[in-house]
Amino acid sequence: GSVQYTSVYHSSHIPFPITSTTSYLEVLGHILKLNESDSVNGIVLQLPLDSNQSSINVDRLLDAIDPKKDVDGLGSTNRRLLQQGNLDEAFISCAPLASLELVKMSGVPVKDVVAVVIGNSNMVGKPTAMLLSMLGAQVVRCDVDTIDTQKLAASAQIVVAAAGVAKLVRQDWVRKGALVIDCGCSTNPDGQGLVGDVYFQEVAHRTSYISPVPGGVGPLAVAMLMSNVVQAALKKVHYQSSGSGASVRDVENTVAPRW
Repeated sequence: GSVQYTSVYHSSHIPFPITSTTSYLEVLGHILKLNESDSVNGIVLQLPLDSNQSSINVDRLLDAIDPKKDVDGLGSTNRRLLQQGNLDEAFISCAPLASLELVKMSGVPVKDVVAVVIGNSNMVGKPTAMLLSMLGAQVVRCDVDTIDTQKLAASAQIVVAAAGVAKLVRQDWVRKGALVIDCGCSTNPDGQGLVGDVYFQEVAHRTSYISPVPGGVGPLAVAMLMSNVVQAALKKVHYQSSGSGASVRDVENTVAPRW
């Protein structure tokens, strides 16, 4: 989880284990303490929660995180900033950032192409669709329950699979030469290892580029999370010494460039 993320990048972390009996007020109290701590630059609420307490309102907990420390970009403030196109201020969820970076690395043009995003979550599907739209793609959003999802996907030059359904996307869902980004991560139905939303063995030969699971979006999302933490720290330093002359964007472009 996120503890491993910070360990990989040699950052310090303050874990708060959530068990099956942890209450909403316990988690909220810890978040509020972290909000007030000058030594904390980023706060991540690892989802789904392990607690089985029905009183826990995840959306309220996400909104309790200081937007300037919401490095997962899941609170309503950062989601609203993204909807407004305010990329300078918004923290964006890490999987969408990773997906866009993979698209960029593939060299496949985005402007005016049809991109289908399968999945409608606040964590992956919605922000990925918004980012692709900002890059000029003709984005179609759908989900597993959408009529003709397969036909929509088969018409697209770019397919982003983020529905959370193992091996959902089969070879007849993908046109020849398409770019396929797999954001899914589920236990293989046969119990052996992890698989994505794309049936890789069926689909790979039809694509111009496809991200594997594991080893595709996931590791890059780790890097994007740490980039967001670095940006949070840089922004805090800038706001505390606003007379320094250097802008946040100047520092970000030097140390932690965005997509």
